[in-house]
Amino acid sequence: MNEAPTGQSKASLKREQKRFSAETKDFRERLETLIKKYELSEEVAYHLKQDLKKKTDMPFYGLRVARPKKMTSRSNLFSVVKGYVQFLVSVADEKFSLNLIQMLNRQQGQVLRRLAKRHGNKKDIWDHVIPTSYVVSEIMAMLKFGCLNDLEKLLRLYSEAGQKGITKAEDAKLTQKGLRNNMPTGWNWRNQDANPFARYVEAGIC
Repeated sequence: MNEAPTGQSKASLKREQKRFSAETKDFRERLETLIKKYELSEEVAYHLKQDLKKKTDMPFYGLRVARPKKMTSRSNLFSVVKGYVQFLVSVADEKFSLNLIQMLNRQQGQVLRRLAKRHGNKKDIWDHVIPTSYVVSEIMAMLKFGCLNDLEKLLRLYSEAGQKGITKAEDAKLTQKGLRNNMPTGWNWRNQDANPFARYVEAGIC
């Protein structure tokens, strides 16, 4: 068996070591400092920390995150994601922002992924029609050039396209075409006639 001496798998032990590393501690402390410095709203800060405790190697895993007293019963996910992005604008540190936003795109329960609603019935896999990793790369490009004018349009298209149930065979077709985490070459979400289902069309599964 591929077990570490503690009885944990090597992968599990590696994730735990990362969580307790000096690097993760420094990241958590810096994030807390920046949240206070830029006066991030309690609600957005709450969701941010919750998103950073979804996996065992994340900086807030196992830590209690206090729920704000004044908080809407069901947060507007658009507002939360826009709050995340505005926070990254304030921080103005490309390396830190990339690290943070990548951590916010690792688990289905995180706000950025939940923003894309599920449509229809699940087959083998829930697939984001517009891959979240693609959306993250577009957000990072906006941050780099300091222009967020089209952010809401991007998030709206991503949200409305949502998630679609696909089979493992269909997922394999997307992978073979290099479209598992990407949109087709030349596809531009800013175009009025942009088809969010372009990946499926190109892979022959739509």
